[in-house]
Amino acid sequence: GLPPELRVGLFARPHTYQPWIRFANAYPAETRKDIKPHIRAISIKLMELDGEMLWQGAPGDRTLDLIVMSVQPFVAPNLRAFYDLEWALYKGTLSPTFLWFALTHPHMGLSHLLTMKKAANLLQLPYWSQTAYAFGDRVVQYHLKPDQPATSTVPWCKPAPNFLRDRLQEDLARQPASFKFMVQFQTDPAKMPVENPMVPWSQRLSKPVRVATLTLPVQTFDAPAQREFGENLSF
Repeated sequence: GLPPELRVGLFARPHTYQPWIRFANAYPAETRKDIKPHIRAISIKLMELDGEMLWQGAPGDRTLDLIVMSVQPFVAPNLRAFYDLEWALYKGTLSPTFLWFALTHPHMGLSHLLTMKKAANLLQLPYWSQTAYAFGDRVVQYHLKPDQPATSTVPWCKPAPNFLRDRLQEDLARQPASFKFMVQFQTDPAKMPVENPMVPWSQRLSKPVRVATLTLPVQTFDAPAQREFGENLSF
């Protein structure tokens, strides 16, 4: 039922794609407890796509990766600055390397602090692509809006190290979950830039439009072999 202007690429015809989905924290230096503030991410690998791939990991690949984060603005204005931030974080937030980076890049340091938030339930968070993508001859960012109401609360008394994974397993063992997959069109190149993803795109300038649904069926995913499979997936 999409209007013609939305029938582009993946959404050109009604279809269901089978995805692999991996939830993750975005901290580069170490595995941290879920109660710690983090940026959360959903990585989606769509399978069995038609058409020419712009990039392939191997001949014959028919996949497409989509990565969305739990905060709207990106933490760096470009790839070089992001590399420097990741290196500083890898050294540790109390290291001289990170402290010097924060002093010499105050805007990025503040942005990093503001984006690190505690989460109560991965299925109840909104997610954004942060960076822009082609949509035919137009420019969009992606947005996932949860269909689940935000009813979970952050545990306060000795939560399990992996309580977010535990809640995800409990929820998906009981009922399916879904997200509205939306695109937000660039309507003002000055206020909605492509080249600086630290600038969030305002929904007052362009309201996201739903083009698909991401569905997570009832399942059991927490087996050791499946965790290992997820660790070895690349996006």
